[in-house]
Amino acid sequence: MTIETTLPRRGARVRKLALATLFTTALLVPAGQAMGEASSQSMANRPALPAGEKPLLRCHGHHCGGFFHHRRCCHHHHHGHHDCKCPPGARGPQGPRGERGERGPAGPSASVDSVFREITKYVGFASGGRTFIIVDDPRRTPRQHDLSSVEGHPANVVGVSVAVQGPDIHVTVRSDTGQILQARCTVAPEPGTGPNPAWPENCEHEVNGEIEGFRLLSPSA
Repeated sequence: MTIETTLPRRGARVRKLALATLFTTALLVPAGQAMGEASSQSMANRPALPAGEKPLLRCHGHHCGGFFHHRRCCHHHHHGHHDCKCPPGARGPQGPRGERGERGPAGPSASVDSVFREITKYVGFASGGRTFIIVDDPRRTPRQHDLSSVEGHPANVVGVSVAVQGPDIHVTVRSDTGQILQARCTVAPEPGTGPNPAWPENCEHEVNGEIEGFRLLSPSA
């Protein structure tokens, strides 16, 4: 084969390749423009986001995704159910208020008060809902007296106050329900001597034929 017969064939092959390239380019350019225009139109139709915020995820079927990506939110188990962990929705309205529970037990009391009668000091305090009087005199035995057995004593005392009037001390208490009651205890002569009964009977006095112990000073709160 000579050079003269080879040149025409090689030229024909070159011309075929050039025509094929031009045809492919003509097909791809409109398709690329269409995709670009569709993408631009989709971006234009989406609402603008505030600076620094990402688009919200939306769930479609078993996937959650935003504008830029998709992620799987539901996992199919071999038992036949799906374990979905998509982002939680908006919080619903607050439900109605529940019923009030039962009243709890009374807490520990830190109430304490004291008063002098002549040279003797009387200290009143509450503990475990009960009322106590301490006679601050080492010559007295016993020095502590429980007034909880006195008639009219409330169930749970949380506050105590003591005052002096003549031969008596007045013990005022407050219960955990808000009741305020008072008792009068004779301390002169010494309880347990002469006509004065021993503690706590010295806090009960006969008034108009009736025994008066703790009497109510205020109604329940």
